[in-house]
Amino acid sequence: MKLSNILLELAKMDLKAARLLYNEGLYPQAVFHLQQAVEKATKSFGLEIGVVAESEEDLKEIGHNPLKVYKRIIEDYLSKLKYLVGVTEQIPALRQTSLMGRFDFRDLYGKVSQAKEHVNRLSKMGPADLTREEIETLLRQIDEVRSFEISSEDLKSLPDEDFIRAKEEVKEFISCLPVDKRSLDEFESGMEDPELVEVLKTVFTSRNFIDLLSSFIILVPSLLFLSIITLPHDEVSRYPKDNHDPLQIYSEDHPLIQLFEECCRAADNALVMLERYLKASGE
Repeated sequence: MKLSNILLELAKMDLKAARLLYNEGLYPQAVFHLQQAVEKATKSFGLEIGVVAESEEDLKEIGHNPLKVYKRIIEDYLSKLKYLVGVTEQIPALRQTSLMGRFDFRDLYGKVSQAKEHVNRLSKMGPADLTREEIETLLRQIDEVRSFEISSEDLKSLPDEDFIRAKEEVKEFISCLPVDKRSLDEFESGMEDPELVEVLKTVFTSRNFIDLLSSFIILVPSLLFLSIITLPHDEVSRYPKDNHDPLQIYSEDHPLIQLFEECCRAADNALVMLERYLKASGE
């Protein structure tokens, strides 16, 4: 079994343990296992998309901080955006195409850089930094993200004109690249294949593609927000540290204990989407 699948199964067990411990009133232990479920799920996702290596050294480097996985996702995205900024500045005609003209890559690079700084700041949070209102806001955002789930009917209902327009935008984009005329002619000839639109529709409405796209869109923010909620509790929930006593902290007055069931439901939904993603990416 792949390590990403093993981590998913362990995350399911941690979440089950978290619920059992919570129902017994063992709140510090319940919080720890909830945090572990989110951590293992995030590592599983990171392994599957290639930002985490299976080596013991890499997994140790991430440690109990799943936000490090998101730092890597953001850094990988920034490197791609930096490349696109350079390409569009070297070939100004690309910015006039329909495909590229709708994006301001330099502005997007700046916004993603801000997101990186935000994640860095979140990594330094203490055990009591999130209020009930802040946790509720993050849980609400997770619920909102789930509305982006895509069905095969959503894509099958797209008219042929949308697929034709997408094909034409790709042709326009390729024509601006510094490639030799023969290669360009061969590419454009292939794009004129009358069956291409049907091929595109078949690919983009397949169950495998839809599961990959839909679960990815939902997983990234869901695991991120759950990591933000649970990360401050990775150590203090299991052992006294820096005058923080888990027996005193995790009472029924603690915001995370008050919203524990809601957090478990969000984690459960994230694990379902992760299982779909791992299954689709392995096919």
